[in-house]
Amino acid sequence: MTASIVDLEEAVASLPATARAAAGRILAISTTIGRLEPPPEMHEWIRKFFGSVEAVREQRIVRVSNQVTFEGALFNELRALRPMEVKGGDEVRATIASSANDPFCRPETGTPADVFGRVEGRWGITASNVAKYDGFHGVLVFKDHDPLAPLDAAAVRDHLTTARRWAERALEVDPAARYYLLLWNCLWRAGGSIVHGHMQMTATRGMHYPKIELLRRQALAYDARHGSRGRSLRSVPRASSPTTWPSTCRRCRPTARTGGASRRSRDSWTAATPRTRRATLGRWSCTLPPSSPPTRFGWPKRCAPEC
Repeated sequence: MTASIVDLEEAVASLPATARAAAGRILAISTTIGRLEPPPEMHEWIRKFFGSVEAVREQRIVRVSNQVTFEGALFNELRALRPMEVKGGDEVRATIASSANDPFCRPETGTPADVFGRVEGRWGITASNVAKYDGFHGVLVFKDHDPLAPLDAAAVRDHLTTARRWAERALEVDPAARYYLLLWNCLWRAGGSIVHGHMQMTATRGMHYPKIELLRRQALAYDARHGSRGRSLRSVPRASSPTTWPSTCRRCRPTARTGGASRRSRDSWTAATPRTRRATLGRWSCTLPPSSPPTRFGWPKRCAPEC
């Protein structure tokens, strides 16, 4: 039997105890039943789109709330069956084919370059975005025009690496532009205005964009409360006695030896921490591969106002 999102509560309940406890700390899951009684005149229409009248009389709805980030969603399988006015697959394919030979198909002459030039990978090349929404706003133009063309792991890896190299070039031009964001929106429903396959990159100053910074701080706050975020936490020093940490900054936590705040500088923390741990503990943006020192990106002067 195929698993369904509306069975999420039961699925979590069947997890091993440790995983179930972790899920319970993060997610609040509840199930409710929505009921209605449609008039006979609607029965034919309901059967056409939803399969049966019984399917709509009682509908199982699952609510999921993230208790760390305060995001949530509601799921009802029937909503996927609603009649919607959208472009069909054939129409989308026709639109993609008709847009071939656009400026992105000849990026060296059809797109502008950044002030530091272009970065080229095996499967794509960077350009500067004409209508920027930050000082450094680039585009990774795919060599394949079709945005729905299958990508294997090697191509995805190449795109991520090329985009990261773009961010490193931007950092060389402006050392303050160290907050890197990579986004990939494909076609209209994702807000894409260009059909040709592409990713977008920004490098901003001061701090991460608010939502990303919020998620970063929420993750560190969860870490401070529960200390159960996998391998990155098994090596974090613990206080010798219960202590209330004044902030979520990992560098300001009590040490096991003194119980006091340890305000190590970024450089000393980097020097004292193995590279593999730095890649885990310092990676505050999910776009940064562990192969590069995370201290090049995303280290604000203060992790939190009270830090």
